[in-house]
Amino acid sequence: MFRNRLIRLGGAVCLVLALFGVHVPAQAASKTTCPEKVIDVQTVTGTYLGWFETEEGLNTIGIQVPGETEPVYIGASEEEARKFFGNGTGQRVAVTWQVEQMWIDETRECLRLEILKEGHPLDAAEQGSAVKVIPGQYKYMSTHEDASGELRLSAPDPSGKFAVTIETISPQLHTCGFSGFCTLKDDMLICRNAPEYDDTDSEAYVGIKVLQSGLEIVPGSYGWCGAKGSMVGIYMLK
Repeated sequence: MFRNRLIRLGGAVCLVLALFGVHVPAQAASKTTCPEKVIDVQTVTGTYLGWFETEEGLNTIGIQVPGETEPVYIGASEEEARKFFGNGTGQRVAVTWQVEQMWIDETRECLRLEILKEGHPLDAAEQGSAVKVIPGQYKYMSTHEDASGELRLSAPDPSGKFAVTIETISPQLHTCGFSGFCTLKDDMLICRNAPEYDDTDSEAYVGIKVLQSGLEIVPGSYGWCGAKGSMVGIYMLK
């Protein structure tokens, strides 16, 4: 049963072992001493970063747990991710996963993986209805492991505008950047170019959605990136 689930999740057995640091009990020398079973069940709440498909290894969902530096990645198929979370990247969710043990004949290993069991978005009452803009430095949580970036948001000036600077770099070293001022409207920061830039398109802007525990740059009408650069995605407060 668990073996079929591994295949559905996109797991290439030997590569999963290498990529995910699987724990192999010393006593599990054979299939007899490594029965299929659930080792542990855990539940966390955090920000849903989306579903990630890997070229090799195990497909996962990402959850940024408050207070943790790195996201938690949990094995999940695309169908399961869509079933529990839809397209709600950036929303606050509760997630339950279980640690499953299985024997792999090809490598004669006792494999343990963290696999999604169930999850659901937290409703407005659980999350808190009012958005709050928190000035500070935010880390770019790209879907590409080697991409990086930062968003710096200043406290509002007397007119209520927030200064913002964004810099990202892709795994192929394509850069993207923006510097300007933002006005809060409902749960969105509408950001336009800084005055020192020659902004010939007054309609161009960067839209930043204010999340409960971070910020999300949404696709919008801006042209400050090269053909392969991007700022779109979630940014978590450092």
